[in-house]
Amino acid sequence: MDMLDAPPPSYWQKTVPSVGLSSDIPKNADIVVVGGGIVGIATSYWLARFGLSSVLLEGSALAYGATGRNGGIIATGLAESYPKAISRLGRDTAAQILRLTLENRELVREVIVEEGIACEYREPGHITLALNAKQFEGMARSVAALQAEGIPTQLLDRQTLQESIHTTSFSGGCGRQIYAASWFSAFRKACERSCSGCTTFGHKNVYYIRAENHYRY
Repeated sequence: MDMLDAPPPSYWQKTVPSVGLSSDIPKNADIVVVGGGIVGIATSYWLARFGLSSVLLEGSALAYGATGRNGGIIATGLAESYPKAISRLGRDTAAQILRLTLENRELVREVIVEEGIACEYREPGHITLALNAKQFEGMARSVAALQAEGIPTQLLDRQTLQESIHTTSFSGGCGRQIYAASWFSAFRKACERSCSGCTTFGHKNVYYIRAENHYRY
């Protein structure tokens, strides 16, 4: 990427020490991971915990993209409303994805404790807002569907919502128990510590991957 096109560093990137990338990259590894965002780093972390060597290749810097430019929200649930997910995927598949996000939340908690991660972890809850009566009706259906799955969810009327966030701009909302953390920087450190001698973070671009499992950088 041309420096003129590069986005400015985010708040997280400015306030957290960066993890260096090596130019000395081994030619062989059990697994090659492409990309140093949260998915790549988490993959390397769990590979190391299972005793597998890996090479993580990143063209810029760890957490350079969206991982290092977000609000640090650890969310449960699907991106779309749960009733829409059930309609599109079927109830069983939608429920499996929902459970996967709940398992992810539990893993986040466990890793924070096991690795002693100081990441300002907190559990403030989450509010989804409705801009009008139609959205509020859809939100009511979502709340009912989530409650049927045992997810602690509450439908908030306009007055209750205003008492929570002190605004008159929204018709209502639903509060779902999800969890926020300044996660990416702390997880990078935990990954580096746990993967010592097991994972190489390499500063290289990946141009293609061949079917016979060779990689070129």
